[in-house]
Amino acid sequence: MTDCIADETGKHCINCGWVWKLDKPWPRRNCAEVSSRGLGDTVAKITKAIGIKPCGGCKERQKKLNEMFPYADSGSLPSEAETSDDTRLASH
Repeated sequence: MTDCIADETGKHCINCGWVWKLDKPWPRRNCAEVSSRGLGDTVAKITKAIGIKPCGGCKERQKKLNEMFPYADSGSLPSEAETSDDTRLASH
């Protein structure tokens, strides 16, 4: 488990999205386990695991990579329009 880290507003955790609604100092609490939202989260987990300490721009790069390469929701399937022209998915 990791500690929640406040975003620039001081109201949301940058790791798990938890919302702090009170006008008191940010509390110390453990983040809920969150699956990776995109490539940026995966890179951040790997670099942390091998001992690389994040620099000032790491969170911004993580956010940008997540936007550029998001992971699909595990419960969502492609729409018919997205798969109708894809002959690779056709069964033989």
